[in-house]
Amino acid sequence: MATPLLNVRELGVEFHAEDRPLIAVDSVSFSLARGEALAIVGESGSGKSVSSLALMGLLPKNGVQLGGSATFDGIELLGNDAGSQRIRGDRIAMIYQDAMTALNPTLTIGRQFRLVLRAHGERNRQTIEARTVHMLERVGISNPSERLSSYPHQFSGGQLQRIMIALALVGDPELLIADEPTTALDVTVQAQIVDLVMGLRKELNMAVIWITHDLSVIARLVDRIAVMYAGRLVEEGPVREVLLRPAHHYTAGLIASLPRIDRPSMRLEPIPGGLPTVTVSEPLCQFADRCPMASRRCREALPPIVSIGPAHQTACVHPLRGLVSSESVAQEPS
Repeated sequence: MATPLLNVRELGVEFHAEDRPLIAVDSVSFSLARGEALAIVGESGSGKSVSSLALMGLLPKNGVQLGGSATFDGIELLGNDAGSQRIRGDRIAMIYQDAMTALNPTLTIGRQFRLVLRAHGERNRQTIEARTVHMLERVGISNPSERLSSYPHQFSGGQLQRIMIALALVGDPELLIADEPTTALDVTVQAQIVDLVMGLRKELNMAVIWITHDLSVIARLVDRIAVMYAGRLVEEGPVREVLLRPAHHYTAGLIASLPRIDRPSMRLEPIPGGLPTVTVSEPLCQFADRCPMASRRCREALPPIVSIGPAHQTACVHPLRGLVSSESVAQEPS
C-alpha cells in the first residue's frame, strides 16, 4: 500500500477555559492519499475545524495539543514550527470559514495575493500579477486584472468565496483543507463552488479535506467520509457506503434529519439532546445519552472499532449493520 500523503495518529486538542479544560479533539486518527478527497462531518462543536487548525498550527492561544502525530509527506507537522511553516500555505492550503471576515477588509485583493506569494518566495511583481490574474480567471472572476484594485466589500459573497479558493490555490498546493466553504451561500452558488473544487482537484491531482455539517453537499465531492462526534471519530468509510448504509446511530441520525427531494412530505427526525461538554477523556460512548440503542456496556467502556465492510469502520457496541469483524482494529478509525 502506498505511503499516505497525510497520516494523522491519536491527535488530541483541549482548550483551557477559566474554570475547567474542554476537550475538543480526542485521539483522532485518519489518513489521506494523494489526489484523494475526505469529508469530515458532524454537528457544530464536534471538533472538525479544530482538527484542521491543529494540523495547520493555527490553534488559538488557549488551545493546547494533547499529543499525537501528523505527518505530511513524511514531515511531522505537530510541534515542528520550522517544518510546518515551510509547508503551510504552500504545499498545504486552507479555505477558512466565512470569506466575508477571512479576507483583510483594508487591503485590495491584489495586495493580499502579493503578500501570500511573496511569503513563499516569489519576488517578481509581474509574475505575481500574472499568477494572480490566471488563478482568478480559473475560479470564475470576470475581468480579474481590473478587479485587483478592488476591496473585499466590493464583491458578493459568492465572489469572495471564489477569491478565497483562488488565494488558497495560487501556490498549487498538494492538499487543500476546505473548512465549510459553502456556509451561508445559496444553493446555486454552493453547487458552483463544489463543481469548481472538483474540477481543480482533478486538474491538479490535489488531495482535499472537506469539513462540513451538511451531508448533502459532499455526496458527489469526496471518496471517503469520516463522522465526528464530541471530538472522536465514530464512523469512517467510502462515502456512498456510509450515506446509504450507515453503521453508527449518530450517522443515521444526521442522515434522517436531512430533507429529501424524493420524499418532500416525509417528517424529519431530529436527534434528541445536544453535544456534551467534554472535560475529561472518559472510556465510554459520548453519544450514549442520545442513542436509542444505548445499553450499560456503552457507558462502561470505550466502544471498540469494528469492521462493517471493506474500509468501513465504526466505533459502536450496537452497530446498525452486521460485522465483518467484531475485534477492535484500532483506537480510532483510520
